[in-house]
This record gives sequence, structure tokens and C-alpha cells, in this order.
Amino acid sequence: MAEMSITSHRRESFDGSEQSLLRSSAIVLPDGEIVEAGSGDSGHALRLPPDLIELALGAIRERITHSTFIWTSSLGEAGTIEGGPPLRTQASSFRGIWRVSISKVVEGSMPAARIEAGPYRYPPYGLSVREIELITLIAAGMTNGEIADALQLSARTVTTHLANIMGKLSVANRTEIAATAFTEGLLSLPLYIDDAKLRALDIARIFRSRGHRDLLLPGSTRTRPRSGLLTVGALVPREGRASPDAIEMARGAQLAVEEINRRNGVHGRLVRLQTVDVDVDDLASVRHGVHSLLSSGVAAITSGYLRHQMEAMEMSSAEGMPFLHSSASSSLEQIAAGDRQRHQHVFQCCPTDTAYAPTFVRYMTKLRDDPDWSPQSNRLVIVQQRDWDFVDYGVREAETLAGQQGWDLQIIEATGSSEDTAVWARTATEAVGLTPAAIMLASYFVEEHTQFFTAVDQMRSRALRYAVYAPSLPEYRRRLGDACEGLLWATTTGTYSDDLGQSFAQKYQERFRTVPGRSHAGIAYDRINLLSDAWLRADDPWDFAEVAGRLKESRYRGVNGAYSFGTPGQGTLALQPEPGSPRERGILSADPSLAQAHTIFQIRDGRNLLVSPDLYAVSRFIVPDWSR
Repeated sequence: MAEMSITSHRRESFDGSEQSLLRSSAIVLPDGEIVEAGSGDSGHALRLPPDLIELALGAIRERITHSTFIWTSSLGEAGTIEGGPPLRTQASSFRGIWRVSISKVVEGSMPAARIEAGPYRYPPYGLSVREIELITLIAAGMTNGEIADALQLSARTVTTHLANIMGKLSVANRTEIAATAFTEGLLSLPLYIDDAKLRALDIARIFRSRGHRDLLLPGSTRTRPRSGLLTVGALVPREGRASPDAIEMARGAQLAVEEINRRNGVHGRLVRLQTVDVDVDDLASVRHGVHSLLSSGVAAITSGYLRHQMEAMEMSSAEGMPFLHSSASSSLEQIAAGDRQRHQHVFQCCPTDTAYAPTFVRYMTKLRDDPDWSPQSNRLVIVQQRDWDFVDYGVREAETLAGQQGWDLQIIEATGSSEDTAVWARTATEAVGLTPAAIMLASYFVEEHTQFFTAVDQMRSRALRYAVYAPSLPEYRRRLGDACEGLLWATTTGTYSDDLGQSFAQKYQERFRTVPGRSHAGIAYDRINLLSDAWLRADDPWDFAEVAGRLKESRYRGVNGAYSFGTPGQGTLALQPEPGSPRERGILSADPSLAQAHTIFQIRDGRNLLVSPDLYAVSRFIVPDWSR
């Protein structure tokens, strides 16, 4: 292919400084024909390298709506992602780092791609080519060990690169590196390794299909079944650490489907629930589960919380499939907000986990004024799960808040593999040894709580016990027994104790002969009803863009509170924690008809009693005998 000479022009760079001085643009048709997109006024001509035209063809074939990335033309050998032709870059002619943006357009009646590209004058953020390459692998979810193996580097070298990258980007962890990479287009091509985690990225799909001149996407999974059924796919974590929650998710969703069908379905179409079992920690099972659902012709996919939720989100987004999940992740919201066009079908059906630690500090401050409780010190301890990169319990905000309220907040990170359950007994010993007024355990899994609070109970600590999410499950009380009596626990989304919540609990018990938990049974029930409501308001449930628009407009009151997807990343608004507290625009709302409350329960006599916020409380906190 001959190089295309296109008039280019001076421009501001993508991060606000003048780094990219020239920009070339063209419209590329599916057969490889190039149409000039416009002309600048500088009179300077810049040749658009042929490899970038090849990438534009890949974007057309993969039906990518928009992708911005860095092209490092000086990396040398051709990439190895299977399925694509070798790169034909002439490093001597096009040496440097380019900023590339490819967007879907329509030329006549034909899908096409508009490509803009220009070389940086200086590398973005002062990053080296190697650091840019590592950022891409980190954003794909690869661990330090996997990166070291793939690039044949030592673990120490990877750790050093990681520290340098965090310093240059002014971020604190891998999650923030990934969020910055997605929002600012710091992912890079070419790719020089072939890894399963990379393949879900848009840029990997573009790279794999580069140079293809056919419009058909082989193996396309977006098919409308011939039957009149509307099928909802559900990723259910029956395998691994979240298995106690799986039955809650499946039953809550099934109850909603049965009720919808008794009301004549959606415009006369019956709704069917199709579940796929996955392991909450396993990437391969998540990929297989999403692919299985997409291949079967579902009209939407729902998911609870998964370690590799981003993988499921990206695979669904590639098909334009409505995807409703409840990972409570601020990082996933940031990624969705960073590319709203691609992720317009993604909705997070709960507020984010960043409220957990600050709410703990606020509630302990409130209890400090209770004459019945005598804290044994001014120290608070948070023990947090650290094996999921995207989880952020809001510890930074909590540290600031604790200092303002006169608390000494200590953070203990439970490090180790998910199989190392003994880590929780060890951290319990460390936490109790600090003689705190209260201990918060930030982990989502029943087994980890069992290990931790059994150890705390055996040490007869007077510290108040405060937990995150896991006590919502009936299995929790069965496993811990008397050791959980008096325990406080919180969730970003809990089933209220009002008329709606009690009616749901009664119907659930009548249908399944057991009581529901206080969180995800309700979320799963509400997710299906949210979808049904959007389908009823859409002209065609198979018009995914219209369904996404109807979900975006939702003002739905469910058993877990109000749903309105008003955050920048289409997450659920959180209720302002207390009157007069700072309200972050776009995240919090003072209106309970639009936002979900961060609920706190206390376990007493084997029951979960809602004690906060006051608006929904059915009881007050009672100091346990062991804390007096």
C-alpha cells in the first residue's frame, strides 16, 4: 500500500501540553481506500504510515466504536498476536511515539474508520517505551510475575518499572494506573506477546484483525434467536470463594423472572433466565461464561462481583450488549466513564466500595457519644483484603476523616494468596494486639470472615467488631455461630426493612423455603426488574442502544433502595451519608428517591437488624456484653 500524504496541522496535545505538533487524519474504507478527512492550514505534509491504515481496517472489522492509543513505531520486530499479518513498519522512516485515535464513521452507507495520528514531541508523562508497554500489560490485568515472564525480565525490574510509572502518573496503585491508561489512551501498539488477558482489550482486537478488508466479523455472537423468548444471561459464581452468594443471586433473579412472566412477560414475550457457573477468581471461567452467553443469543447479561469483572464488561461492550453488574467498584466506573461511547451499555447497580472505610469512621464517631459504650482506646483498625486490584474501600478518605475526629486509624493489609486462609488468623492477632476501640474487616468472603472473627472471639477482645458485606449471607451466621453475636456490618447496597423489603423476603421464603440474605438476593431481583422495566419502555428489546438509553433514564425503587444511574460511569447514586456532610457532585445525592443508602446492620439473637441510617433503621445499636 502506498503511503498517503495528508495535510496536517498544529494542535494541542491530549494532556494539555504542546507535545504532539502535527496531526494527520484520513477516512479509511473497508476495502482499504483512503479518503482525505480534511486539510489544515500549516502547509506541512505528514505521511500517515501504512501500518496505521492496517490498524484502521482492523477497527472496522472488529466494529470498534472508538479507540485511542499510543503507537510506538521504534519497537522493532513484528507483533505476535495470532491472526494478523506481520507489521511492515520501517523504523528508520517512522521512528518515535505516535498518538493515534480511530473512530467509527459512516461514509455513504458504508462503515468506515476515521484515523487521526501524530508524533509526540516528547513522550507522554516522560514515560519510556518500555514503561508504556508495561502500562498496557497492567491495564490488561497481568500480574507482576506474568509480566516478568512475558517480557523475560526479573521480578525486581518489573517492580522498579511499576514504581517509576506510579511516580510519573502521580497515582498510588496498579488500579489507578489501569484507570489512567484507559481514560487517557496510554495503551500501546504493537503488541509483542500473546496473552489471554490482552486479547479482551480493544487494541488487541484491532491488532489481531489489522489489514483485513472484509466487513464480516467471524464468529459474531450477536444473534437474535428465532423464538419469542427474551433471555437474560447471568454469571453466577458457584465455584470458588463466592459460592455461598451464588444461590442468593440465582434465586433472587429467578423470583423476579417468574413474577414478570405471571404479568404476561414483556410485551407478551416470556422472559427466561440462563445462568452460567463461573469461579469468582478465575479469568478463564469468566471468559468462557461470557462467550457462552453471547453465543446463546441472550438479550442482556447480569453479574454480581468478580475479580475479572472488567473482562466480562469489555467482552459485553464489544457486542454492544446491556451489562448490569454489582461489583461496587470505583475503578470500573472510572473506566466506563473514560470511554462512555464504548461502555454506554454498562451499568453498575450499586454505589461504590469507597464508602466503606469512611462510613466506619463516621459511625464509630457517632457511637463514641453513646454513654453505654466505653472505647478502650482512641485507635481504630481496618484490616483489608488486597488480592483484588480494583477494590478500593476508601481508606485514604477514612484516614483524613479519622484525624479530624481524633482517632488513630491503623491499616493492616492481609497479604497472601486467596488459598492462604491462615493469613486472617494472623492479621486478627495483629489487630487485637493494637488494643483498638473497633476493628473493621474489609473482605467480601465468608470463609475469610470465619477465620478472622473466630480468632478475635477466642482472644476475648473488647473491640467492637465491624464487617463488610459478607454477613449479609445466611451462611455467615451458620458458620460463625455465637462469635458473630453483636457484630456490626455494612453494605453499599442492602435490602431495606420497609414494606417493599419485607414483601420481597416473604415471597422469597415462600418460594424457596428459606430466608434471603440482606444484599445480593435483593440486588439480583432488582437487576431483572430494572431490565424488564427498560424493555417495556423500549420499542424493541433487541435494540441494545435504546435499551441502554431506557436504563440510563431509570428512576426505579427496588427492594435495595432507589436506582438512578447518575454517576459519570453509569453507576448507582449513593445517599448522602448525613445532613450537612460534603456532597460530591455526580456521586452522592441527598434525595432518597434517587440514591441508595449505605446500610449498617447489627446481628442480635441471630437476626440482622438495620441500625443505620436513621431514615431506614428499625432498631438502635446495643453494646454487646463482650464489649462492656
